[in-house]
Amino acid sequence: SYAWLKRRLTVQHTLQAAMAATDNAATLLCVVPPSLGVLWALKEFVWLKSIKLAGPKAGLSAPLSGVSPGEVADILRSMEEISTFISVGATAFLKKEYQYMVVYMIAFSCVLLPLVGAPTCLAFN
Repeated sequence: SYAWLKRRLTVQHTLQAAMAATDNAATLLCVVPPSLGVLWALKEFVWLKSIKLAGPKAGLSAPLSGVSPGEVADILRSMEEISTFISVGATAFLKKEYQYMVVYMIAFSCVLLPLVGAPTCLAFN
């Protein structure tokens, strides 16, 4: 009967070890891909910040096709004004988007936390 008990304990330990390995693998799968995504986003951010924007090689005084030289300054002023509007609008949109995302993340965390625990909740938020 001792051999039977020893086999049973060995099987239980093997199952417990397999379950612990599965839990560790699941935790790694929940943490590693988002971390890699953040690192990739940081790499892309640094790369995009290094790009220098430049105007035409002839300079801003070069005539635009079909436009008289006197109108170039007015056109450039209009273009700068439009780009400012676009920039302000994009920034306002992103701020509002982040406000909604924070509310969603807090609400979703409140639902997930009691169901799956803190580590999994943090991995999905």
